[in-house]
Amino acid sequence: MNAVKKPLARDEWVRMRQQSIAKSLHCVLVGLLVFSPRAETFAQFTSHTALAGIDHRERIRVAANADTFGGRIESLTADTLKLRTDLTTSFAIPIQDVRKIWVKRGSLVGPTVIGAIVGAISLGLAGVVGARALCVDECTGLDPSVVGVAGGVVGGVVGAVGGLLIGSARQKWVQVFP
Repeated sequence: MNAVKKPLARDEWVRMRQQSIAKSLHCVLVGLLVFSPRAETFAQFTSHTALAGIDHRERIRVAANADTFGGRIESLTADTLKLRTDLTTSFAIPIQDVRKIWVKRGSLVGPTVIGAIVGAISLGLAGVVGARALCVDECTGLDPSVVGVAGGVVGGVVGAVGGLLIGSARQKWVQVFP
């Protein structure tokens, strides 16, 4: 007797397809576990990737074995980090020895600009109001707007320095590796 196969129902086809995908995924995962690289190789790749993503102008700290170094990245190769600590001193650190990396983060531009604007406006206005109150124009022949502009310039410089100091105090060390 000839048996005619019925076409599979959609639900049955979906279930069989899911089982097939699950078996394939299981084989891939077992293969990755068996043939995965050693942990040291993975750590070397990750620390190199973290270092490669850091701008060379940023200040960093690197913990390598028992020592901690601070400075800026001078050069980075596949196996060595060259860190410049000041104008004359630099250290060559093997990438595989790098255990932790910190980066000094925080903006200096925002607080400096805000300080300059606030200082310029406040001392500029104070200069104009003070000059009119003290009758500078009648006594010295100086226009109050000139005193206001001078006050604004001085206020802008003082405010910028104050903002720079506040911004640098707000910078923090952020750990980027591990």
